Amino acid sequence: MASLALSSLLIALVALGGCSPTDAPRTDDRAGGQDAEAANDASGADAAVAVADAGGAPDDDASPYPADTPGDSQTPPTGASSTVAEWLRGGAYRSWHCEPTPSAGATVSPHGAHRVCSNDKLSAHAGGGEYPVGAANVSEIHDADGGAVVGYAVALHLRVGSTGDTWYWYEDRDGSGATSNGAGVAYCVNCHSRAGSYSGPAGHDFVFTRVP
Repeated sequence: MASLALSSLLIALVALGGCSPTDAPRTDDRAGGQDAEAANDASGADAAVAVADAGGAPDDDASPYPADTPGDSQTPPTGASSTVAEWLRGGAYRSWHCEPTPSAGATVSPHGAHRVCSNDKLSAHAGGGEYPVGAANVSEIHDADGGAVVGYAVALHLRVGSTGDTWYWYEDRDGSGATSNGAGVAYCVNCHSRAGSYSGPAGHDFVFTRVP
């Protein structure tokens, strides 16, 4: 009798589907995956700020970059590295105040031969003190011969303040993709904080070169 009762119970459960693993609640992972993909650009560098060490390798000391901004003829965009790269390829910065030829740069610079272009806000700030919000520099990174442009570095003063996180930093040294992209990138800040130091190169407020 007990065996018959157990058999009847199993038949009933199967009929109701209560033991079927296929009826367990499912989470559709595709929606989340699509959202994550939409948040990243093709470069793969936009899930977090990639902070570079001296060899160009990402560091774990990453900070969120500011919200995407489109930029204009006087202002680099921020956010997705693909957006910044596209703006740089467009060459709007070439109408800024630019050095006539590439220079070796400061001894602390990892960029090698480069040519700096300053936008109107940075160029016009001839005195000391904090640069105005919107002041920006673009550095063209040149090959060893100082001819072809192989990469870029961007600095943009985002907000009032005298700390490195008030600046947006972007760097692609050789065209292979951004190794730095964000506000307060430690690698960039550590270097640019030496601008105007008593024993270091000229400049101030995280800016080595102002092109008048």
